Amino acid sequence: MIILIMGAAFSGYVLVGSQMRFWAAMVITSLLGVLPSIGETLMYGTWGGYSISWVTYQTILVLHFVLPFVVMGVMALHLNFLHLTGRTNLLCSHRGLHKIRFYPYYWGKDAINILVYLLAFIFILLFPYSLREVELFEEANSLNSPIHILPE
Repeated sequence: MIILIMGAAFSGYVLVGSQMRFWAAMVITSLLGVLPSIGETLMYGTWGGYSISWVTYQTILVLHFVLPFVVMGVMALHLNFLHLTGRTNLLCSHRGLHKIRFYPYYWGKDAINILVYLLAFIFILLFPYSLREVELFEEANSLNSPIHILPE
């Protein structure tokens, strides 16, 4: 589930098309090339050529739309399984007598997490440029890498 969430977050990050995000997309999609036997074909297929192109952004846009639904489905299955089986206690006893009930303990814990995420989301909506960096507002250029990235 965490890999799906990271994929959804990365695909949203890349869609803006700034200089830093272009190179982030180049690096992350290049990681597909290390898979044995199909990696290089998969990488060039994702790129839509021999470098990142419009096809890459279209593919990432589709992933950014589909992955949250997949995450919600996996999360619903996970919560349903947790609700049916319960959670073991800290002593790792698997007998039904020692299990902690899902409601009210974990519903309350999840409600606090949702509240924290909503507050962070409201902060981002009210102050959208408070976490800005200059490189995030430069237009993507495949011929220049960001200034602060230098070879060793």
